[in-house]
Amino acid sequence: MKKEYWNVLVIDDDRLTTELIREILESDGYNCEICQSVKSLKKCLKQADFSIFIIDLMLNGLEGISLISELRRNYPESIILVITGLSASEHLQSSIQSGADYFFSKPVNAANLLQKLQRLVQRISEPLPVKSVNNLIWRSFQGASNPIFIINKSGDLYFANSAFLQLSGLNSERITRFNLGTLQMKTIDDPVSLIKCCEMGMKETRILESRFNQGKYDETWYNVIIIPLEQAINGDEPLFLFQLFNITRKKQMDNFILNNEEKFRSFISLSNDGMALINEKGQVIEWNGSLTRITGISMERVYGELIWDILSWGRIRIDDKPVEPEVLKKFIFLSLKKGLNIDNAKENMCQITHSDGHIVHLQYSLFTIRVDNGYRLGMVIRDNTASVNDRIYIAEQHEKLNQAYQEMEKLARIDPLTQISNRRDVEIRLDYEMTRYERHHNPFSLSIVDIDDFKKFNDTYGHDMGDFVLVEIAKLMKETIRAQDILGRWGGEEFILVFPETNAGGGDIIAERIRSQIEKHNFKFKNVEVSVSITGGLAEYHPGEELNKTVKRADEALYKGKNSGKNCIVISN
Repeated sequence: MKKEYWNVLVIDDDRLTTELIREILESDGYNCEICQSVKSLKKCLKQADFSIFIIDLMLNGLEGISLISELRRNYPESIILVITGLSASEHLQSSIQSGADYFFSKPVNAANLLQKLQRLVQRISEPLPVKSVNNLIWRSFQGASNPIFIINKSGDLYFANSAFLQLSGLNSERITRFNLGTLQMKTIDDPVSLIKCCEMGMKETRILESRFNQGKYDETWYNVIIIPLEQAINGDEPLFLFQLFNITRKKQMDNFILNNEEKFRSFISLSNDGMALINEKGQVIEWNGSLTRITGISMERVYGELIWDILSWGRIRIDDKPVEPEVLKKFIFLSLKKGLNIDNAKENMCQITHSDGHIVHLQYSLFTIRVDNGYRLGMVIRDNTASVNDRIYIAEQHEKLNQAYQEMEKLARIDPLTQISNRRDVEIRLDYEMTRYERHHNPFSLSIVDIDDFKKFNDTYGHDMGDFVLVEIAKLMKETIRAQDILGRWGGEEFILVFPETNAGGGDIIAERIRSQIEKHNFKFKNVEVSVSITGGLAEYHPGEELNKTVKRADEALYKGKNSGKNCIVISN
């Protein structure tokens, strides 16, 4: 790992999340700092030369997307990871576009985060070799249904997918032995014309139409997309990636429309999609029954009316923003004057209000038909309301499932009565301490604590009093321990405390402080006041010892304390 990827800043106000992330990253040698408030962000940024940022999108008082953009501007070579409890479907794309490198949903799997971070650092430090790029291109294009191939400016083939092999009749193992100009291809009678499109200084993607077998029964049209590759795969000469899309049926439809308007009008009337035809003045001359069903507006009402006025009746909106009639009028007039070709034909989504008041989500396409004195505008409109509603429903259900999953994760880790870690969660975190010890050999100790004479509270005052004592003691312990310490309910009236990077002497000081606070505390429940004390056994982890042995030693020390009069902390030998 390069030196500049040691320093990490975690920007999150969730203490448990930040501590888990800090522990796993520091166990791997990272220098990890925590920022839990917007006010301290500038100060945190000055503490070190950070090259890795881990950000919560919902940090109180700060818009996470803006912070990602700002960090990407100020630290262009840095790694930015996003963690959030928000729906990934809403925020993943905007985070990536703003400059994030990876996106994690809460609850965060710290080990997975570490693995992804290590991979990112490796990719940045060690660029992919040329051979891997070749394999990546091959796998990406091999399964595409349209022909794709790569040539140099002379027409020599480097790659071709299965669709191109079918078109050309070549064998994949021998593809590099052929030149495009020498091939006899189905539906393409002049492949040399494709080679001529490759220019040495070409920097941008080109899109063009090509016709082959002109005048023959198998005349074919293709949309040809040519992409100059920025880095030559073979290391020296420039290469060009071609994608071919067969548009013969579209061209045939255009000719059908141009040459036989009456048949086209018949086609309009029978179509399940809404279709309309607008004359050179912007007036409606065709409006089929499907469009009446979709909008609730009949042909009798619209015939001869201006299309921008009709659309304003339905209060048309694009991306939930109203479209003013004057804007529609300007666009339609320009389309009728100049026409729409393949590069500026319009396809989009919009919403209108049906004549009965409900909202309809539409997918529309606009095209123009050339006539003697200009163009006519065609509209194809499909009701997409059911699909949109399905997507909304699926998104809502996904969010509910995500919330339920998070709640289940919480229930699996948290004791429902005291709202502190349960035994399972403490055992997982003890494993982290073992990992840290094996790497850095820093000591840690733990203490098993038991409430003295707990049974008398239940027997004398009822189980409500017993539950109150448990909750109150958990609260006092949380207020007394350090931020890095771990507190959990071990079982019944027993609690466990883990003191990271702390030997038995240091652990005894903290445990004694807790015991003293509980002894002095006034426990009052429903006008009944009781005194409570605890006894604890404390053990420091010994090298090579199994964790259950350390816990057992702490438990044995606890029982020594019970037999010595209770209300004390006993350190294991």
